[in-house]
Amino acid sequence: MRKALVLIAIMTSLLLAEHLSLIELWKYKVRSSVYGIAFSGDGYMGVASGNLNSCAYVFDVNGNMLNSVCGSSWMYDASYSNKMFAFINFDGYVDITSKDGVLLKKIYIGEQYSRTVVLRDNKFIVCGYRCALFNLEGNKLWDIDVGYVFRRPSYYKGYWYVGTRPIEVGISS
Repeated sequence: MRKALVLIAIMTSLLLAEHLSLIELWKYKVRSSVYGIAFSGDGYMGVASGNLNSCAYVFDVNGNMLNSVCGSSWMYDASYSNKMFAFINFDGYVDITSKDGVLLKKIYIGEQYSRTVVLRDNKFIVCGYRCALFNLEGNKLWDIDVGYVFRRPSYYKGYWYVGTRPIEVGISS
């Protein structure tokens, strides 16, 4: 019975949301596509911006741009944990910034991992054609070939879950 009530509440919320209009709170032109967005618990936003300017931006809750960091290639993903943002660039670097966007570290991780980043517990997992876990000193803790990773991994109860985009599908015994 409890599950049914929860589903009804969710369905009611969805029905109400269909009749609400969106209101623009603020906007900022980054001169490029936005590839990744991450939020802090108190509403600060990190934005990874792509091909034209190769920068990451940090905004406060009112839409004020606090700081930016740039790489030599596309900034592709953003993550937030422990008062820090992590931004990954196709040039093989992860930029770690403070919550207000001040660059703390630029860590070389290699181009084979430069698609997604997830910052968690003072470590970060990066994936591209492989996945690896690094600490904030830049030490690689593990590395695994999982195939091409198109979207960011998820973490649950001590395990990382990674979805891949197979080029080839096969069955082996």
